[in-house]
Amino acid sequence: MRVSGGQFISPQAREGLGEGTASAWIDLLPEWQTAHAHRVDAVVTRQAPNVHKAINWRGSTGCDRALQGQVVSSPPCCDACDLRGSMYAKNLERILALLCERSDVSHGTPQEFDERFKSLRGYGRLPRGRERREEKLSDKHIAAAVFGLAAMRPNWAGHVAIVLEGLRPVGGAEASFFAAETLSDAVAVLLANKAARKSFIRLTVTVAETGVNSNGGAELVYDRDGEKRRAYFVPKEAVSLLSPGREVGFDADRDRLNAPAMREMSFNRTFFERLAQECEIAERFPAPPEGDGLEYNAEEALCPHAEDQGQCAVSPYGLDGQCARRP
Repeated sequence: MRVSGGQFISPQAREGLGEGTASAWIDLLPEWQTAHAHRVDAVVTRQAPNVHKAINWRGSTGCDRALQGQVVSSPPCCDACDLRGSMYAKNLERILALLCERSDVSHGTPQEFDERFKSLRGYGRLPRGRERREEKLSDKHIAAAVFGLAAMRPNWAGHVAIVLEGLRPVGGAEASFFAAETLSDAVAVLLANKAARKSFIRLTVTVAETGVNSNGGAELVYDRDGEKRRAYFVPKEAVSLLSPGREVGFDADRDRLNAPAMREMSFNRTFFERLAQECEIAERFPAPPEGDGLEYNAEEALCPHAEDQGQCAVSPYGLDGQCARRP
């Protein structure tokens, strides 16, 4: 359901009947949407006091009556409305595409995000193979998908995720954001911890060369007791920067720029608040994986080992997108 200002209400919120379910779903919305939704709910209740309220999911397998956030009659009107599930890779792909809609003057395409997620699967950063399509994602999986957005070329998303997820904090965990030992841990904390999101301001990442034969760097800005602080993340090969105390006097512009030009991508508090909200909605109101699995067709056509695609070795599709085991 699209709302004013380009923001959105999760199409995953679903599957529940009654006043309590509807109210719980409304309470999960951003503050300004919550107030509007409660006003609409009050009007519906006043005009139709005997109405049956339900949260139903509209996906590619759903029927036309299963409109997101719409009051519908109960029980569910078809089998598709009675499916259950949680946060899956295909659902996450759509959510990230929506969150990135205004990140550039040129809009990304669905094909671009399909390619990013194909690369993430190929590098083992997301569950591989059609048989794992219904596997619930962990915070580490979701963090990898976020990092994959930083790749300039979509088919490098998996490689970029590997580079960024292993970055270590300058000065060690004690100097890090919520004691995160890696950048992936920091993103996992943001997804799971409301206090962390409240103190968070911005995360900026790059996969440019930041040291001799090493790539990747990140700056995480947050607030502590009214003071703006920064945690820097560097490749694990920068051993001298990982020791306690090295964060004192660390100058990112001096100490981590090895490329004459570099691209960066930033994520602000709103990004992680909405992403965490989508994860919470998926947990409380499970929905099936979106789509029909067509994204696996091309991969299986390339791989002669389709029957055990999910068990291929570390880089099953290779750098050229083909299975490493292919003759």
